[in-house]
Amino acid sequence: MVAFLLLLFLFSFDEVKAQENYSNSLSIDARQWQFCALYLEQKITWQSFNYPTDTLLPGQCLSADQQLFSRASESDYSRGIFRLKMKNDGNLCQYPIDTEDAWYHSNFSSFTDVLGNKVTLNLEANGNLYLFNSTHNIKKVTPREYPNSTTIYLMRLDVDGIFKVYSLSLDKGNWFKVWSSTDDGCPPKGHCGRNGFCALMDALPGFDYIHKGKESSGCERNFTAASCKAIDPTISYIMRRLENTVWENDRYASLKANTVEDCELFRDEECRKQRLPLRFGRRDEKDSNIALIKMGVPTSIGAQTPAGRTLSNSQKVVAVKKLENELADGKREFQTEMKVIGKTHHMYSWNTAK
Repeated sequence: MVAFLLLLFLFSFDEVKAQENYSNSLSIDARQWQFCALYLEQKITWQSFNYPTDTLLPGQCLSADQQLFSRASESDYSRGIFRLKMKNDGNLCQYPIDTEDAWYHSNFSSFTDVLGNKVTLNLEANGNLYLFNSTHNIKKVTPREYPNSTTIYLMRLDVDGIFKVYSLSLDKGNWFKVWSSTDDGCPPKGHCGRNGFCALMDALPGFDYIHKGKESSGCERNFTAASCKAIDPTISYIMRRLENTVWENDRYASLKANTVEDCELFRDEECRKQRLPLRFGRRDEKDSNIALIKMGVPTSIGAQTPAGRTLSNSQKVVAVKKLENELADGKREFQTEMKVIGKTHHMYSWNTAK
């Protein structure tokens, strides 16, 4: 018998604009395009409904080894920086995008990692989010059900890395958050980018955001590493102290320091020198960590030649040197420094004489 294949696009739900708790504006795009493959006897052989992206609708499930990925932003539907994975061992975990499936990278765990590879994450029409292992429910993820015949529910891994259950009132036409995986005021690991830490998403001392307004892009040094070791009298360094600050422990040396000042990261009387970039930084008032950031601080390089740092139109870092006076010694000093800079890491050098 010859089987014929019919491809269909099915469309359900309209896009709705919503408000969360009547105050914070929240745009939920609940359009669900479904791509189906059917034989003529109307038996579905494949459907996109079985492969969710960032959202679970009632009746959908996240199967073993499947993942949800957050959006890049509320208006950008490309892949973001967080993922929610139903692992083969039965554990549901949420991680930053570019990390291994390791416990020390996880932002959320269901602690069900002994239940095998048949566990699925499921959302029911009443808003009940639970784990199922092909025979029975093994764990409720949400604390309760939210039954209401005039309400629709969905679960989404949001841009901020927190997955939440939302409800839509068909009477009022508004979306509301009814549950979230965490109420921690500090964003999940990975949200603040490299060399940043969670304290209102701040950059470490001596670092600036790579892209202003996009903190997840991380931070970069605003000084050169050489300045921390320089013996040049025009260059010095300072140590900035951050109490109760922790990040991923990626140390390259561990020493027994005599004093805090001898170290870059001091904990339990042990000095842990960390590699850059620093990841997953956050403030934890219960942790005894003391982070010491060594920053190079250039002083004046001659009264005639103030130095600066700016961005070009292509967002490349540019070193700027300006001569205040047309003095022979000053110009020679300027030219010497530009030759040195040209041999290090600056692509562009501009000589602007006033």
